Amino acid sequence: MKLIQLTEVGSTNTWLKQHRAELCHGDAVTAFKQTEGRGRMGHVWLDDDGMLPLSVLLHKPSAPETVTLAAGAAVCAVLAELVGEEVMIKWPNDIVFRGGKLCGILCESVCERDSIDIICGVGVNIAQSAEYFTSMGIPHGCSLMSAAGIAPDRIQLATALAERIAQYSERSFSELYNEYKARCITLGREVRLISGDTERTAFAEDIAQSGFLICRDENRRFEVNSGEVNVRGLWGYV
Repeated sequence: MKLIQLTEVGSTNTWLKQHRAELCHGDAVTAFKQTEGRGRMGHVWLDDDGMLPLSVLLHKPSAPETVTLAAGAAVCAVLAELVGEEVMIKWPNDIVFRGGKLCGILCESVCERDSIDIICGVGVNIAQSAEYFTSMGIPHGCSLMSAAGIAPDRIQLATALAERIAQYSERSFSELYNEYKARCITLGREVRLISGDTERTAFAEDIAQSGFLICRDENRRFEVNSGEVNVRGLWGYV
């Protein structure tokens, strides 16, 4: 794989979309600073050089419908090896360490005729202080430095993440199912499901082989595929 290093970029995902024709599966781009980052559900990634932005090109992944979960498992595994302790996943792919959000992931598809590529964007909080997250109104945020006292080499971490994401994208979700489920902190908790202007509470019971979140409310058992899921008892309902 090839890692392209930029000083500053609007969005690593956008940059990779614009240059993907020149690149191969597993190639990635990172930057010291990202000024127009995006998250799931239209959320904005903060403009801060304490974060490591990384985007990885996944060319014709074998299971594009579950690649976002595979990416979550890959990132979780790399970060767990780095900190030497448990790192968890808040379904579908927020990375949680010691009760705080350490990393977010946004996968975007690019389709051409019968071909599909996935741009996997990752934002790892590396160097921000606990005071930084408090001042930004993100009390559940954490970084490798604030939570673990670790200051990794940015390029080594970006390389390890890109390689693992590319590897995991070539596996079916059934192969990753047990690993993903064991790390999913959402299970066994009450969740709030938000879709547009509607919301409801339910209990997160399991992960389906499809990657859907299996929930139960007072009426029935059902599966959730999209929409915002917030976990009570982890970050309240933030």
